[in-house]
Amino acid sequence: TFLIGAIAFFDSYPYLLTTSFGLIIGFVLVIKEYTRKFAKSVLIKEVRAAIIFGILTFIILPILPNQPVDPLNLFNPYLIWLSVVLVLMFSFMAYIGMKIYGARGVSIAGGLGGLISSTGVSFTMARKVKRDSSLLEPASFAITLASSTMFLRVLAISSALNQILAFKISVPMILIGTIGYAFSTFFFKKVFRRKERSLVQIGSPLAIKTAVEFSLLFAAVLAISQLAIRYFGSSIILLISFLSGLVSLDAITITLATLDLPTSLAAKGIVLACLSNTLFKWVLVSLLGSKEMGKKVSPVFLGLIGLSLFLFFLL
Repeated sequence: TFLIGAIAFFDSYPYLLTTSFGLIIGFVLVIKEYTRKFAKSVLIKEVRAAIIFGILTFIILPILPNQPVDPLNLFNPYLIWLSVVLVLMFSFMAYIGMKIYGARGVSIAGGLGGLISSTGVSFTMARKVKRDSSLLEPASFAITLASSTMFLRVLAISSALNQILAFKISVPMILIGTIGYAFSTFFFKKVFRRKERSLVQIGSPLAIKTAVEFSLLFAAVLAISQLAIRYFGSSIILLISFLSGLVSLDAITITLATLDLPTSLAAKGIVLACLSNTLFKWVLVSLLGSKEMGKKVSPVFLGLIGLSLFLFFLL
């Protein structure tokens, strides 16, 4: 404030400079209380996670070679590391969302959980219902919501890697995801009348272990896919897509988005992988949860699978 007064004393300085400084200082004083509360709400592990994510994304990723470095031309360090960054990014986004809105119910839990792993959400909810059958309705709703979010997550990942492919699958992915949300809302109306706390708890801001495991799986899927195409032709990629989708949808999505394939074939592979992943979750819920839970999610899952199969033949 002393410097602002000194500047205002001299005619050579424009009044806008003095006014700007005054407004900035006033703004800082006004938000001081909010920034203090924000600082108190931020945990050490969250600051550490943000720093780690920044190092992995903005320091390590740019210096990695964006081309195969092994004798067989199978492993691209940049793409493998990018797969780690993508998983961590979605993990961090979901953690922040859960921290802010987690108490508002399983709808947010399922939707945000689907940003990380709809299969993980399905596994967690099935286990909870196995222990407490009263959670059948909200847990089933969370599963179908996360499974619908999965299609939009696939579109987001594709958009970051291959805009042409993303444009090709944009209508199918948005359509399936939207219908999945509509079906989930229609078949689980009772959930909106319950005051249920979030069932999914995300303990760590960065799922580093999951990201590392995923990157290894991605590297393996990428290598197998390239070898299969090299020796058997691109037609076998659909079989690889179906089998890979059972294990990890993100890995095969990134693989298809980065391989030199016809856009139509890559799009078919992604839709087929989504179909197989949905089918796997249906079986998972029925076996690990209960038969009743399998029946609860059946209408939504049948809709997702049927629509995926229909659009697969249209692409």
